[in-house]
Amino acid sequence: MPKKKEVKLKEEVDGDTQIKKIIGSRIKRVRRHFDRTADWVARRVGIKRGALTQIENGRNNITAALLWKIASALSCDIKEFFPGVPDSKTLSELDYATIARENEQAAEWAKKAFK
Repeated sequence: MPKKKEVKLKEEVDGDTQIKKIIGSRIKRVRRHFDRTADWVARRVGIKRGALTQIENGRNNITAALLWKIASALSCDIKEFFPGVPDSKTLSELDYATIARENEQAAEWAKKAFK
């Protein structure tokens, strides 16, 4: 039984990593849409440019407060940074395709998690 628990924890960690990557890439996409540099955003929210780059690349966690500050600095809705949440306990093929457009590994994780 312990092996099953270890596998589940690894899947959860992998899922967390994929979500961080999606959120980070969306922050970067919105920032670029508004033609802002990482340095510009970082200065406005009180962090170093390198920290923002790590977040945008999915390597560092981000707090809700910092997400709010970034959305405020970019004058966008904080929802822009998040993928949609499924309405049920299963996902459709359209849901998987939507997730895969953001991140193929996240789509694979979602297939495992929701089947």
